[in-house]
Amino acid sequence: MFFEIVSLIAVGLCWGGTNPIIRKNSKSIVNVEGSTAVEQFFRDVQYLVTNIWVNIVLLFSSSISGGITLLCMFESDEKILSIKC
Repeated sequence: MFFEIVSLIAVGLCWGGTNPIIRKNSKSIVNVEGSTAVEQFFRDVQYLVTNIWVNIVLLFSSSISGGITLLCMFESDEKILSIKC
């Protein structure tokens, strides 16, 4: 139980620490304009996909969260996943 609590705190710190970086690096998305709503949507997606810093930070925080989630599953008392070494 202690491990799960510490893991949740670690995930929270990871997301809380990376959100300001994502917010800072995606501020210029308001300058992206399209003539229609559909074009605007695709330009926004293009901007976010090609913005390397947003992707690096998002990949980092997602990887940490996924890794900690998997660790919790392996360490769980309910043995959600049964692993035999």
